[in-house]
Amino acid sequence: MGTLKLGTRVRVGGRMGMIVARTLDADSYYDVRFEDGSVTKYLRGHDLDPILADAAGGEGEDAER
Repeated sequence: MGTLKLGTRVRVGGRMGMIVARTLDADSYYDVRFEDGSVTKYLRGHDLDPILADAAGGEGEDAER
């Protein structure tokens, strides 16, 4: 998986959230804000399940309308 964009919606352990920060290094780490307002920091990319429309370019929500 390549680098995910800020604002990409993701699933983490069955919870829906949004990438709000990222650290680009040899490994990428992401901070995710969940629907209940909690934030989990320093998640690795392989821990995230991106919602493909957002990861591909953010057109999914507009395309559905």
